[in-house]
Amino acid sequence: MERGKLSDIPGDDEDVRIIIQGVDNSIRKSPDYTELASLGSTVFDWSQIKTLSENGLDPAHFRGAEFRSLKEAFVRRLLPPESDNKGFPRTVTARLILATLAQRSGLTAGEMREAWYTNMFADGTPLSFSDGQIKDQCIRWAGFMARQYQRYAIELFLWCFEEALRNGTGSIDQAIDYWKGRSETAGMQISGTFEQLLLSQAGECFRGEEYATSRAWNTAVHPGHALFEY
Repeated sequence: MERGKLSDIPGDDEDVRIIIQGVDNSIRKSPDYTELASLGSTVFDWSQIKTLSENGLDPAHFRGAEFRSLKEAFVRRLLPPESDNKGFPRTVTARLILATLAQRSGLTAGEMREAWYTNMFADGTPLSFSDGQIKDQCIRWAGFMARQYQRYAIELFLWCFEEALRNGTGSIDQAIDYWKGRSETAGMQISGTFEQLLLSQAGECFRGEEYATSRAWNTAVHPGHALFEY
């Protein structure tokens, strides 16, 4: 990279060139550009940061109409239309978001993910997608969310075990006794077996067999349901 110049980056991607050149031309208007581009200083005061931000270090600067070509290039890179592009799943997810909001406006990102996970909104209304590609992407997100909930339970269990070790336990039995005592001290009354706990969590969806119980859960439980994940 040439000293004092951010945009001298090799490559044959026209969109990348447009983005880099546009950002560089904008930040160059700041009196602190040379110091930033030279990488000669590791310290910038707030006034310098403010000036650089107002000239393009802050991405919000590029909302203006004069940056239309830069924004179009950025969108093409972020949401490529070609199905063989590695970034194409982002494009399909964007379409999934729009298709979801078309059915229920005002949802947060978390509420959308919960709807994709259960294929229902918080009031039990099912999602409906006519586009097969969008429907498949929703299923992928459902699988991803399922793994995230499983991961939460596993990581919580590991944290409990590590916490018991840090407090002097040396065996599984001691770790169990530690958490039993700690839970009781916190006002929790623990009784029954692990099987009974699972049955209570399955609630009305319990069918006597795990796959049947799972199917019943998938049919009935939506983000607003009492049995939805903790």
